[in-house]
Amino acid sequence: MSAADGDDTVEGGAADDVEHQLRLACVLQCAEMAGAMDHVLGMTLEYLGDRYSFGRPLSSYQALKHRLADDKADLEASHAIATAAARAPKRAHTRSPSLATSMVT
Repeated sequence: MSAADGDDTVEGGAADDVEHQLRLACVLQCAEMAGAMDHVLGMTLEYLGDRYSFGRPLSSYQALKHRLADDKADLEASHAIATAAARAPKRAHTRSPSLATSMVT
């Protein structure tokens, strides 16, 4: 049965390779976003330390400290997710749906 007949399989056994490459691309994108978040949080901390309002650095205000604490928690969660995603392609995903199929539909 060919793809024109409605079969979604890739001839020549390339489906597993395509699936693996899609998983790796997702892992790399996840890691890149975690790194970008880390850099932006660092820039934000530097900005809040450099800027003053009413004679006090912005980083001394409690409301901003609470927001930074939430952002740091989100950053740590994104690092954990990126680490788990990096380990995931090493395991067999026999019971999980095909990533390639889920991206197409």
